[in-house]
Amino acid sequence: MENHIELRLALIGNQERVLLRYARHNEIDRLVRQVTGAQWSGREKSWHIPCTNEAYQQLVKLMALVAELKIDVFRLQLAGRKLPMPLKTMLYLTEKLTAHNFQALENMLNELVL
Repeated sequence: MENHIELRLALIGNQERVLLRYARHNEIDRLVRQVTGAQWSGREKSWHIPCTNEAYQQLVKLMALVAELKIDVFRLQLAGRKLPMPLKTMLYLTEKLTAHNFQALENMLNELVL
């Protein structure tokens, strides 16, 4: 399939949305407009849809014969947002690992175990 749509999470107007990146294509534009809650972002120059399973499933169904959905980055973003906030914060810390913050990290990792 020659048409591709890259999906990415984006914060638009304080709402988590799924940004659709693709080369302009009239048929894709027409179909995206049919997804409930689809909106155009002039700033992003892209369509975006609600970050819901329903909107995603609508998009999958509508694009089945028209475009391939590229979701690798989107999957990583979804997985990342499930991390507890303190762990996300710790991932960006640059201070040395001490016994105290190592124990805190270990505690958070234990919480992630299913």
